[in-house]
Amino acid sequence: MEQENFRLPLKYMNKAMVFMWKLGLADWLNIWPQVFGRFVVITHVGRKTGKIYHNMVNYADLDGEIYCAAGFGTQTDWYKNIKANYFYISGFSPY
Repeated sequence: MEQENFRLPLKYMNKAMVFMWKLGLADWLNIWPQVFGRFVVITHVGRKTGKIYHNMVNYADLDGEIYCAAGFGTQTDWYKNIKANYFYISGFSPY
């Protein structure tokens, strides 16, 4: 139950960040990567619904490889969706 209490605020924070991205303010989300990390939008298709989703995720560039962090591991919905269907990354601009 504790995990669910933590997921709900993140769900609304993700919606706010994706809204900023849709407004063209993606660069503001990456304004201070040393403190807040780097963000990118992953667009994916729901594995059950077929609906298109957008999720803002943290990423890291390690030795030329890009890694995205799934906050709840393999139980994260966007992770399950990209394992089942296709996805693409939007707004990727490494700093």
